[in-house]
Amino acid sequence: MNYLYGNQILSIPEEIWNFDTRDNIVHFAKSRGQVDTNWVIANTSILHFCGRPKPWDKHSINRFTILYQHYQRMLELNYK
Repeated sequence: MNYLYGNQILSIPEEIWNFDTRDNIVHFAKSRGQVDTNWVIANTSILHFCGRPKPWDKHSINRFTILYQHYQRMLELNYK
């Protein structure tokens, strides 16, 4: 696809459209502290939970686990 459409593809910030939670520290440092958890909540469309621990694992300690659990609970309440 890159060969056919490479000149028509726009680059979009990964911090907004596919935030890899493993890179949280990198994003925080590159942005000089701007891209923190509150920024992610307000600006990111997709959190990509690569690697381990997954936020749905019983003993997850990922910084985004509480955010995942919040949205999971909202879904449960809306589909009862």
